[in-house]
Amino acid sequence: MGPDDRSGYPSIDFSRPENRHYDWLSVAEMIEGTREPNAQALSSINIKVVTQMRQFDCLSFNAHLLVSDSAKAILESLAPGDCQFTSLHVNERPFSLLLPTKILNVLDRPKSELVFLPNNPNLVMRITRYRFQKRVIPDPSLFRIPENKIRVFVTDTVERVVRNSGLVGFQFIDFENPPPNVQVS
Repeated sequence: MGPDDRSGYPSIDFSRPENRHYDWLSVAEMIEGTREPNAQALSSINIKVVTQMRQFDCLSFNAHLLVSDSAKAILESLAPGDCQFTSLHVNERPFSLLLPTKILNVLDRPKSELVFLPNNPNLVMRITRYRFQKRVIPDPSLFRIPENKIRVFVTDTVERVVRNSGLVGFQFIDFENPPPNVQVS
């Protein structure tokens, strides 16, 4: 799951005066978990986004997702407890940083193609082919895997509900059978 990458998709313009006064490094560190999260500091942020779209519900920031309140409500109702949300604003609208908390050990390693770090054969550097143990994934779920803690994975039920909800800006990729123009590593 991620933002739709079609032309005209909302993007953060860090050169805009409204965006220049934030300490983006600190924000990124809070998002990544290398700095203690400060909900008050994050909630005071109002990111200005340049877009041709009147409405959008998903925005990528530093490999993480920012979602509208509408998207948050749907995801929370579908998969309660699978993620945490930290409030902030985008173009004066309430948005939330989506932080998946569910990590599932469901990658079928023998059937997947993993590239390991040269100096540490136990640490996955990237995954060039994904195969999941689908029978052990609770449905609905929104999760990450230990081998790739950046990507957000969802079950078919989550994808179907989000697609049917009218939310704008989400992109879903079948990581086991990606389109030829999409790199999944």
